[in-house]
Amino acid sequence: DSAPASPASPGSAASNDEAKSPASRSNSTAHKLVENEPLRVVLRTLLTPNIYRLVFPRRDSSTLVQILRSTVETPVILWNDETRQELKTWLKQQFEQIRAEGQWSNWTHESFHFDFACLAQELFVADTYVRLFNLADAPATELDLPVSNQAFFRQLVQELRVRAEILKDANLSADDQKQTFAAVQLVGTAASKLLEQDRVLLTACANDLSLIARVLHEGGADGDAGARAAQHAGLMVVRTLAAGGPNGCEWTTMHMLPDSLHAFLNVPERANFERDWPLLLDVLKTMLCIVEFDLASSKEHHAVSLYFETGLVLSLFRIMLNTEKYNDEHRRRAAEILGALCIDRDFGTRFTEVVMQLTWLTFSERVLVAHDNPESFLEYLDGNHDEPKIFWNAECRTDLRVFLDEEMRPMLEQQHATLNALATGQERPLPWKWPMETFAERFDKVTLDSQLCVDNIYIHALNERPYFQHTSDSFFYKLFEGLHAEFEFYKHVAAQAQSDPSVQEDVQHAKGNLFALWEAVKNLLTNLPHLQKECLNELPYTFSYFLPIAAAPAGEAK
Repeated sequence: DSAPASPASPGSAASNDEAKSPASRSNSTAHKLVENEPLRVVLRTLLTPNIYRLVFPRRDSSTLVQILRSTVETPVILWNDETRQELKTWLKQQFEQIRAEGQWSNWTHESFHFDFACLAQELFVADTYVRLFNLADAPATELDLPVSNQAFFRQLVQELRVRAEILKDANLSADDQKQTFAAVQLVGTAASKLLEQDRVLLTACANDLSLIARVLHEGGADGDAGARAAQHAGLMVVRTLAAGGPNGCEWTTMHMLPDSLHAFLNVPERANFERDWPLLLDVLKTMLCIVEFDLASSKEHHAVSLYFETGLVLSLFRIMLNTEKYNDEHRRRAAEILGALCIDRDFGTRFTEVVMQLTWLTFSERVLVAHDNPESFLEYLDGNHDEPKIFWNAECRTDLRVFLDEEMRPMLEQQHATLNALATGQERPLPWKWPMETFAERFDKVTLDSQLCVDNIYIHALNERPYFQHTSDSFFYKLFEGLHAEFEFYKHVAAQAQSDPSVQEDVQHAKGNLFALWEAVKNLLTNLPHLQKECLNELPYTFSYFLPIAAAPAGEAK
């Protein structure tokens, strides 16, 4: 278990050190090692840089012995049974060679190299074991790291760039890609931890932070599989920073340009969709962190404001409605984001109004709890409802998807141009703004508009539930208004039918609506007897309205 013999005299005999105590011999050896450059090279390699740094400049051989016989797992030193056994096995092989050949043929001062196989999967950046740094409870300032926080942060960013370049290799195996992404995740966690512990890094490492954004944007909107993987590496770090705490989320919100994340949300439409599922999921997670940060912040809600103006709600609905392309996790995250937007103190009411216009009134109650219970909202959105207060089915969802495809076309074109401008360093176009004030005029709700609805109550569903309790007195009066309006329509199409038989279908439809409305009046009077007197007051006017038909010749009166 002792140190290897000197390369200069591998077979030297025992010296006077043998007569000394073990501690004295260790100290004497340590003094010699510090003065011997070839031995320093060997020891830095065999004992890992940080054990050497801790022990030999201080000539502290007792600490060396203690470490070598112990298990030490810190961000700076990783020494355990595996490393100890691997080094012993290797040393045994070297001594056997020395005894057999009389010299150490593996030794060359310029190229001596030894790697611990058991540490091959440990990410080692700035002489720090990144995994153990991430697990450490103590702040970085108490960990005795070999370098400053700024130097560590900068080297982590450089490690990200190296890993991103590796991912661009089209021939990279699936296992190597998995290991590379695992390393990127460690980099992101470490960078986030540093940023939250040292806010100065936001300004001191501003250029390095911009490099993270550059890694994300380099592939543009049309990158191949390698470019998309590299973008995903950048996004993983961005997402980790956003989730790490207020410092990282503030940087992400202000400098990552939330609209570029919105653009990435729609990248899979142009690319290999399933390949981009992980990228899309991390985009959704990042956006959720940003929105939640805005919700908890007392500052101006920059991101939420931008997402409202650029029509994020359209992209979220497209994800939630498209069950063929998006998986449950994507849809759940989209619902969480939508729910968070709808409870924002500044824009929540406006987001909720848009949701109601895209779907129906009853969705407003469901979307307000979607942030905490996205599954409930999705179940409601996916369900078929034929009730007095809601009519919603597969045809309604199809109408909405058709509208989204048309409405989002200019948005997708602008986002495509934005991502490509960011990738090439050109001036980016202004974010696309959704003309939401007039979108209701462009939304053709074919299915919903075909339903007979009065005062937001669906009449056919109401007639199937004759004991449905409706407490609004205004509904009664609007029923009569509906009767008058439907009768006007009936007279119009009936007159047209005299010369144009093709409108007979409209005539029959109007008759059906008139019968349904009268059925609703009857049911309402049964459920709300106090309205019967009001009905009697209305009847003379109502029957006088229909009097021309009653007074018509027998054939027409029917």
